[in-house]
Amino acid sequence: MLRFELEPADLLVVRFETRPGPLEDVGCASRALRRRPVRQLAEWRRLVLPRLNPDTAVGLMLQPSAGNTFGFTSPLGYQLEDGLEVVQAAAKREVREEVDDFVSDHGTLPPPLHGLSEAEPATLRQIAAGLRAMYRAAIAPVETQVDLMRDAEVALRALQIAREGLAAAINHIHPTLRLNDMVLEVDRPVHRTIRSSGRGIVFLPSPWLHDEVRVQFAAETPIKIIYPIRLPLRSDPRPERSLGRLLGGTRARLLAVLSTESGPGTNDLAVALGISAPTASEHLGILRDAQLITTRRGPDGAMHNLTSTGRQLLSLNLR
Repeated sequence: MLRFELEPADLLVVRFETRPGPLEDVGCASRALRRRPVRQLAEWRRLVLPRLNPDTAVGLMLQPSAGNTFGFTSPLGYQLEDGLEVVQAAAKREVREEVDDFVSDHGTLPPPLHGLSEAEPATLRQIAAGLRAMYRAAIAPVETQVDLMRDAEVALRALQIAREGLAAAINHIHPTLRLNDMVLEVDRPVHRTIRSSGRGIVFLPSPWLHDEVRVQFAAETPIKIIYPIRLPLRSDPRPERSLGRLLGGTRARLLAVLSTESGPGTNDLAVALGISAPTASEHLGILRDAQLITTRRGPDGAMHNLTSTGRQLLSLNLR
């Protein structure tokens, strides 16, 4: 069992992350491709497998089906290219420690990764190229869907925290995870106690996990807990199709567009849907009255965004 002895400060900065950055998803998706197929990822696998190529092979090597992987390849919160720069600038000591952990589990490094032992720049560049290729093959086609799923999951956790408290929300995440007083326990075959740095805990829901909780921790960084979202990934979800029967086709399409853009204006939405601005405004008013969107007026006009309820409704219709 892993035991994290927490500081009071850790519980003050617990957060549930909806936008961890694409490299975190690349790591989880790569590991899922190395593991046995499961039903909830069947459509996604059929979409992704034909897209794999020699460039993606390095990304897959970094994520064996079990045991230690390379945490430095999934920095939290960075957009793709910024994150890849962080990967290529990884400190030699950090990389060396992770290489030692990897070798202790798997015996040796795959030949293309041998240069990691010295954090050779050429090897780090090759890894960055492999991660970029994996993002394009496995994440980009479903990224909007995953964002919706996370939004809905985190909204439900927030409601649970409000009703039952933080400990209850954590203890319902997964059977292998428990918060006992000031100790966070994770079921593992090894027994180890780690004293937290007081930097908090980040909970990250992931659709690519189905039977495990992954844990990452390092000095002076938050404890990172990655746990399963119990919704299937669809190769072509199009939630507006099912929502159209409930809300009407135009309003369902408006919600779908709002899920992919941040704060578009009424005219922008009208152009995207091929309708007049007054018609768009009328539909937006109905969605706003139903508390599915919010509207903020600024110097350049009205800007619209989904509410958590709107995102949850879209996510539920991905089933």
